[in-house]
Amino acid sequence: MEVLKYPALSVENNVGFALESDFLAEAAKAKTVAEARAAAVRWLATRRWRRAGLSEGPIRYEDGNEFNEGLAKYVEYKLMECLQSKTPSRDMWLVQGFQGYGDLELQRESMIGQMQAALTGQMNVNNDPYGASPVRFRLYFSGMAIAAMLDRLGAKWHDPILKTDATLTSLVEKAVHATPEELERAKAEIQSSPRFKELTDLKLKLAKDGEAHIQKVLASFDSCPGELEIDFSKTTKPAVAFSFTPFGVLRVSDDQRIFRLIPIGGRVGSLTIAEDGARPVLHDSGAKVVRYQLTAVPDEAAIKLQIGGGGLQAVDAKTLALPGVTLGNVKGTLRFEGRKVVLVLAD
Repeated sequence: MEVLKYPALSVENNVGFALESDFLAEAAKAKTVAEARAAAVRWLATRRWRRAGLSEGPIRYEDGNEFNEGLAKYVEYKLMECLQSKTPSRDMWLVQGFQGYGDLELQRESMIGQMQAALTGQMNVNNDPYGASPVRFRLYFSGMAIAAMLDRLGAKWHDPILKTDATLTSLVEKAVHATPEELERAKAEIQSSPRFKELTDLKLKLAKDGEAHIQKVLASFDSCPGELEIDFSKTTKPAVAFSFTPFGVLRVSDDQRIFRLIPIGGRVGSLTIAEDGARPVLHDSGAKVVRYQLTAVPDEAAIKLQIGGGGLQAVDAKTLALPGVTLGNVKGTLRFEGRKVVLVLAD
């Protein structure tokens, strides 16, 4: 759930992640433990500076996904090392494009290249540069690369990561034993580099373009054919839940987020909501409002036939079909405002 509030457009955070990719790539290509440690110190200094601007929730989110998804990606990368120079089975030669296990360096370099593209924001994930898609997917690769860096450092980390509450970051801290002076010196050098300025300019533009994109998506709620607004401000602590993909979250503010990419189901108290297609859904936990986009202007007469009675009234219906959205256990007050249907829920 922390992805709902993750600062996807934070300039400092995005600059920091891009810099981390530089040092993770250096560590992966290091020929000696000393070279790997030098890269790890720069990576750790960057990560500490970047995370100083995050609250505890987003940090937990990163650590959790680097563990769950990053270690799975690391297994792929590590396999390219373990298979090196092994003798393949006869059937492997039937695989189109298979060239043996003699040299798998290109495959490993390709994965490091993907890591750099993901962490710098150059990888197109779901055609969504401003939302949660790149935020989530880059953790697959950062986890992979941190794990590979621990290998380069010669750390014995496989058991601790699986049998304790250690994170990949804490294991790097333990492996490098960097002094505060080392980390401060590394941070100062990094932040005075041309690379730091270059990335800052890029991420400032990303943030500006992202805000414009968010406003465009918000405006689509006023320009779509019809709209359902669910107002639960008069209820007492209703249970609000959505079925969504963490790749499809677009953060507007701490109180507002837009769900996308898949049809969004939901529940507000006893009310259930189901979309028949993937359209943006806005949840405003501050104003206690949920906005669904409809596929057509709601037919007031047809809706009244389903529920009976006038235009502004109490409604108690098992189901209510709207263009593109179906409601269940509908209890509240319903009113019509042109292209919009407003359902006010109450205890």
